Amino acid sequence: MLNWMDHVDTYLQQLNETSDALAGTLVGLEQATRKADSEEINSACAKLGSLLRVLEQQLSQREALLVEFPDAADTAPANLQSALGTIEHPRASELAKRCTLISSELRGIHQKAISLFVGQYHLTSVTEELLRLMSGVSAKPITYDAADDDTGGSFLDRAA
Repeated sequence: MLNWMDHVDTYLQQLNETSDALAGTLVGLEQATRKADSEEINSACAKLGSLLRVLEQQLSQREALLVEFPDAADTAPANLQSALGTIEHPRASELAKRCTLISSELRGIHQKAISLFVGQYHLTSVTEELLRLMSGVSAKPITYDAADDDTGGSFLDRAA
């Protein structure tokens, strides 16, 4: 049992390092986005992709730890926290707390990544939005693909 907890401890250390690296990369990506520095953005995105691949590998390590759980009857526990909750040992409760903390950090990173993606998505259409606002058009302009004869085509078609 203690050997398994040693493996869990090592796994949690690695997961925490990945979590910290992801958080730092997202901060760098956010700063690069604010500066509109495309080279930094591309570099941070590449690093983010690499870290996400590491995180995926760590998820498979977690699955292996769950399968190796010594007290597993016929099926492996659903997660490490529930597996550690069944062990009556002070170290197990400390590891379960670390699981909770890292899980919370990863949820925060996930939310930050989504927020950053949405912000970058909207920045890609800022020129279109500025044209729409400056022209006084209340609705979004019709795209070239959706142009129809009843409305006279898209905003840019009518402007030409």
